[in-house]
Amino acid sequence: MLPVWMGRTNRHYTPYWGVLLYLLIAAAVVVAVDAQDQELVLFYAVAVFVSFLLGLLSMVQFARRERRPLSLAVNLLGTLVVSVTLVMNLLRGWPLLSLVAAGVVAGALWMLWVRAGRPRGISMAVQQAEAGDEEALLLSELQDETDHDEGALGSEQIQQDQASGTHASQAGQQEQREASPRGEREA
Repeated sequence: MLPVWMGRTNRHYTPYWGVLLYLLIAAAVVVAVDAQDQELVLFYAVAVFVSFLLGLLSMVQFARRERRPLSLAVNLLGTLVVSVTLVMNLLRGWPLLSLVAAGVVAGALWMLWVRAGRPRGISMAVQQAEAGDEEALLLSELQDETDHDEGALGSEQIQQDQASGTHASQAGQQEQREASPRGEREA
């Protein structure tokens, strides 16, 4: 997704040009706030709490989908606390720039991801990085086929569960009860 020059790595898989670019951006930020650590903390806090908020919102969605009321309640409470903290930091004014910068970076990465064909997963990233061009292409195609097959199998299982009225989280419990002669749970 990123330019090739940013992905060049050394033998330890460190993308040295990307690290250098990050260093230059960090230095520019430190100079821009005249090295006032309290100013930097405000910007950092906004970026951190936006990440926390998005993670918690994902967990709320997951808990609701999996029908886990206790987990849902805890994540909703966390979302509320993080939202209040984020709003309080944003009311100070300048930290809004951090939020805008995070949005710009996220938008740029999303556009690059879409332009790259919305690739999925990184399970074969090391093999592709170490392989030659032709071998990397074959590995990529193999990964695409595997992802497609797993997605098809997953959707078939979901359809079967919906048809039988069994929720995915209950399916394992039901199989376990069927395997046990009296429906007892086995350790």
